[in-house]
Amino acid sequence: MWNQLQKMKKPTPLEILKRTASYFGLEDKQMTQARRGKWEIAWPRSLAMSIAYEQPHTGKEVSKVFNRHRTAVIYAHERVENLCRLDPELSKTRDKVRIAILA
Repeated sequence: MWNQLQKMKKPTPLEILKRTASYFGLEDKQMTQARRGKWEIAWPRSLAMSIAYEQPHTGKEVSKVFNRHRTAVIYAHERVENLCRLDPELSKTRDKVRIAILA
């Protein structure tokens, strides 16, 4: 299903940031703050960076929007993949956010 959604629309990293923040009830600036923050902020930010990285965006493009180093984007993507593999609830949340972003 995700592959079909990916073909439909290619949102920018900024659009992904805004829609993910909205989904979790956060402000955009919370997603780009310099501090790592609590799980309630760190998970949505990592998830948004991972989804943006899956799109045809480079780590450098994503890192500029999220105020992070490009290696942090790659790490976030790997971490999200691992967490979703281990926890079905996080995987469901990731799928719901992907759909919300591309809707």
